[in-house]
Amino acid sequence: MQPLQGWKAVDMSAKLVDMQSGLEIVLDKPVVSIGRHADNDVCVPLLRVSRYHAEVRYEDGGWVLEDHGSTYGTFVNGTHVVGTACLKDGDKIRLGSAPGSEAPHHTFSFIDGEPESSLAEQIKAGVRKVMGSGRLDAGRVVFERKGALLIARLSGVFRRKECDAFLVSLREEEGDKCSDLALDLSNVECMNSYSLAALMELGARLKEEGFTLRAVGARNTVLRLLYLAGSQSPIDICDGWDGLI
Repeated sequence: MQPLQGWKAVDMSAKLVDMQSGLEIVLDKPVVSIGRHADNDVCVPLLRVSRYHAEVRYEDGGWVLEDHGSTYGTFVNGTHVVGTACLKDGDKIRLGSAPGSEAPHHTFSFIDGEPESSLAEQIKAGVRKVMGSGRLDAGRVVFERKGALLIARLSGVFRRKECDAFLVSLREEEGDKCSDLALDLSNVECMNSYSLAALMELGARLKEEGFTLRAVGARNTVLRLLYLAGSQSPIDICDGWDGLI
C-alpha cells in the first residue's frame, strides 16, 4: 500500500529512539529504511541485522513497521513481526534476535509524539488536580499526592519535550503550594543530559525553598546520569520508598 498523498500535513513529531545510544531519529519522510547497509536511512552496523532489514512507513493515518524477510527477525514488544505491524507510542522494536536470547540485537523505541502544547496541557491538568489530593494518569506522568509529598511517576523515554512540559506545568500550577517532590524513575528507559540538567535546576530551586526532590527507582543509564552530579547534587537518590510514604 502506498503512503497517503497528504502525508506532509501530518505533525512530524514521530521518532525512533535508539535505546543503545539515546539518539533520536525523526521520521521526516513517508518511508524510513532500517538495515546494516550504509545507504539505509537508519544504519545499524550489526551482523545479525540484515542489509535491508525493515522499514517504518506512514500510511492510512499511522505508522507501520514492515520486516523485509530478515534472517534473524524483527520483534515489536516481544512479538515476531511477519509482514507488517502497526506501531503505537512506546512500542519497542528489536532487531536481530528474539527477546530472551543472549544473541546480539538492537532496540529502538517508537515515539508517536504529541504536539508540545497538547502534552503540556495534559500534564498541567494532572498537576492542578492532585495539588489538593488524589491520583491522576496524564500519559507518561502519573501524579499522586501522599500527604505532604507529591509523587510524579515517569515512564518511557523522558527527553527534552517531556521534561519541558513537566517543568513548565509545575512552575505554572504549584504557586504557593510547593511541596516535597518524589520522582519515580523505575519505568524510565532513557533520559538525556538535558533532562538531567533541568531536574537538577528544579532540585536546587526546591532546596532553596526548604523542600526536597528525591529520585526513586532509577536504574541503568538514568542512575549513572544521576550519580554523575556527585555529592553536591540537589536530588536525593533513594533505593526504595521506605520512610517516604
